[in-house]
This record gives sequence, structure tokens and C-alpha cells, in this order.
Amino acid sequence: MTQVTHSNFGTGTVIEQDAKTVTVDFNGIVKKMMTAFAKLTNEDGTPFGTQFVVKIKKIKKVNKANFMSDAEFAKSKYATMSKDDFIAEREQDAYNSISW
Repeated sequence: MTQVTHSNFGTGTVIEQDAKTVTVDFNGIVKKMMTAFAKLTNEDGTPFGTQFVVKIKKIKKVNKANFMSDAEFAKSKYATMSKDDFIAEREQDAYNSISW
């Protein structure tokens, strides 16, 4: 049996473990926890189980009017605008949308 330590519950014995959860007996108090969030440590001080990792999303490059398909964008007024004209129009639209 694997011995683990938790900051609130102390030392316990792993009873059952699957891909996402671990069940630990802390001196008669049985707790079922999600492995990624349990913050358990092994006897040697290393983290127990799977650690929670946030994946970094890649930023997609989108056209000026990202709500349109490429064919729709090519036919739109935005396709012929300069970047400065596009920004000015978007700022004006935002200004006009404010309810005074």
C-alpha cells in the first residue's frame, strides 16, 4: 500500500486509484479525491499522481472580420479597407453603440 501525505488530513494509505480519482484512508477517515487537485505527496516528498497542467492555446491568425468566411470577406467592404480605415470604423461603431 502506498503512503501519502495531505496538508489537512495528514498521512494516509491509498486504498483505490483510477485515472482521475484516488481514495485514501486517513486513520479511519476515508476520502475520495480528484488526483489532479488533491495535492498529495509521496513518502519521499514528491507529488503524488497526475499533476494539473494548463495547456497553452495557440493564437490563430484571423482576418479583420473573423466572423466571415474567406469568400464572404473577399466580397465585403472590409477587403478593400486599409488597416487605419478599418480601426476607425470599428471605433466609430463602438462609439455609436453606447447608450447615452
